[in-house]
Amino acid sequence: MSESYVDPWQEYRTIGAKVKKRFMRKPNLSQASRELFALAERLREEDCVPYSALCHLAVARVQHQAGNPAGEIEGLEQAARLFADAEKDKTKLGLPGFNQNLASAIHCYGHAIKSLTEQKHNSLAGALCIELGVKLFQLDRADEAVEHFERGARLLDAEPHCKQFALAFLARCQAKTGLLTQALQSIDELWTYALKLHGETTSGATGLILKRCEMATVVLLLSLRALPNHMNGRQSHLMQMYSSVGDPTEPLPKQSFLNADEFLLLQSFVLAVQWKDAHAADKILTDLLPLSDAFVALLGLDLVERLYDEDILDR
Repeated sequence: MSESYVDPWQEYRTIGAKVKKRFMRKPNLSQASRELFALAERLREEDCVPYSALCHLAVARVQHQAGNPAGEIEGLEQAARLFADAEKDKTKLGLPGFNQNLASAIHCYGHAIKSLTEQKHNSLAGALCIELGVKLFQLDRADEAVEHFERGARLLDAEPHCKQFALAFLARCQAKTGLLTQALQSIDELWTYALKLHGETTSGATGLILKRCEMATVVLLLSLRALPNHMNGRQSHLMQMYSSVGDPTEPLPKQSFLNADEFLLLQSFVLAVQWKDAHAADKILTDLLPLSDAFVALLGLDLVERLYDEDILDR
């Protein structure tokens, strides 16, 4: 014989009654926390994700009442992730709403980050900042993600790889929202930080970071149409290197972290943009995209579109 269905809302209220202080009776917080967690799992299995998040938030409150900061933070993290997932599902379905789930997710993340920083767990707090920033970016809210990546990068000084990830994503968000000058500053910071940590190595993850920084810097300077007197020494040297047409039989500049194919394609793209040849830039970018990342693709496509628009206006 199958078990009778128990209304989750009634079960939630019953558990809530157990944690209320009564005269001459101490509430069993441990049992209430276990029951709320079980209810949260049940609701998630039934695809009631926002209500599962509410149960995890209730777990966090019970753990706070019990004086267990670690348990409280864990409950907040679980609630934040579920609220964010609920917002993502709603966005995919194109359902109308007032972003209640997103607001709840940001609140839970913020409270968890605040608790971790108060306990001097800066690395864990920084990781949560990045997690929140990524979720906002995935929801096409790059403008809101910027501040969280900035804070995450500040908190992750003791975690070099995570800090580099935060700076790279920060620059990407800034570029997507049109903050190109700030994006260039973030790329410069990432470049300097990577060189300070690992030196001018061309292999592994560091070599990839330096290569992407080089490509991003060049395309950003093109997008900004920066004048030489507005560039720092490294930026000026890069633009001079990519704007000069040398003998193709000569070896590539040693200062570049790109291989021969990447360097020549990027140099050709720079020259095409400087000569305002939209068709050539478009064709070269098509060959360059498989060798670059999303950051360069975003700015490169925007540059080509701008060239076509200017070409139409000049006719």
